[in-house]
Amino acid sequence: MLFDQAVAAVAAYGFTARQARFVLTVMRHAGVCLERQYCTFAGIAHGKNSQRFFRTLVTRGYATRHPCGTRRTHLFHIHAKALYRAMNEPEHRHRHRPSLPRAIERLMLLDGVLAAPDRTWLGSAHEKVQYFGARYGVAEADQPAVKGTARGGAVWQFFPDVLPIGVGDGHETVLFLFLVVEPTSLKFREFLQRHAALLRALPSWEIRLLVPRCRAAALGSYEAAFREQVQEPLHPTIAQELRWYFAARQHRRPEAQERFDGAVRGFGAAHFRVLYRDWLDRGDQVLEAAMSPTLARAVAEGGGRIGRLMLPPVYPQLEGLIGTA
Repeated sequence: MLFDQAVAAVAAYGFTARQARFVLTVMRHAGVCLERQYCTFAGIAHGKNSQRFFRTLVTRGYATRHPCGTRRTHLFHIHAKALYRAMNEPEHRHRHRPSLPRAIERLMLLDGVLAAPDRTWLGSAHEKVQYFGARYGVAEADQPAVKGTARGGAVWQFFPDVLPIGVGDGHETVLFLFLVVEPTSLKFREFLQRHAALLRALPSWEIRLLVPRCRAAALGSYEAAFREQVQEPLHPTIAQELRWYFAARQHRRPEAQERFDGAVRGFGAAHFRVLYRDWLDRGDQVLEAAMSPTLARAVAEGGGRIGRLMLPPVYPQLEGLIGTA
C-alpha cells in the first residue's frame, strides 16, 4: 500500500495527518516509541500536546505504556490490530511486545529514521526487493539474502538484517542504516558482504552507522572493516589461494597438509571468515566479486561512503542492555 494511502487509513481512527504519519512510521520500523521521538518528529516541545497524544493512544487501546528502567520513564508499544490492518499488515511482527533489549534497539533505529525525515523508508523485505528491481533493475540474485531451509528445501531469505532503507524524495543516494550494538564488527562485515552486489548496482549510496554513546569506542573497528571489505579489492593471487583453501576446508580433505596449515594461519582474519560463509552459499562467484574494484572506485569518486549518527541516549540507565537482545 502506498504510504499516503496508509496515512489516510490510519488517520480515520481519529488522528491528525501528522499524528497518523508518526504512528505509521513507528508501526513500520519499530513498533515502540518514546514521547521525545514524537516531539522530534512533530517539531514541538514536550508538553500538553505530546502528553495528550500518547494519552489518547493508551486510553483508546491502540498502545500500551511500559516502564523503561524507572517509574518515571516509559516506552509506548503500538499494537492495535486495527491500525496494522489500516496499513494492510494486520499480522505485522511489531504487534508483538518485544523484550526490553530488543525494544531499545528498535527505539534507536527509529531515531535513525526520524533523523532523515525527507526520505521514504522501505521496511519489509518484499518492498525492498520490488523497489531495487523496478528502480535500478537489480536481479533478486544480487540482493542481500541468506540461505535457509523450508520443508526440506533451500530457500533464500531476503534482507535478513531487517533494517530500514531510505530512498527517493529527490535523493539519488540510497541510505542504508546499520545499528552499532556490539563492540566487535563481525556482524557489520557480514552486512557489508551481503550488500556488496546491491551496492555495486547503485549509482550512489551511503551506509550510516547509528552509534549509541556506549559504543563510540568501537567506531574505529567498524570503519576499519569498511575499508578492508569495500575499499580493498581481493588480489587475484589471494583469491586463487582462497579458492583452494575454502574447498579443502569444506571437504576436510586437504591435499597438502602443510599448505593447508599455512592457509589456516594466513586466512584467520574476520574478513576471510565472512567470505568463507558466503562462499558456502554462493560458490566461487563470491571470490570473483571480491576482486571487483567497483566499490573502491565508488568510494574514491564520492559515489559511496560511510557515515555516522551519534544517537541520543534512550535512557542512560539502560545502556547496559544494548547488544543483549
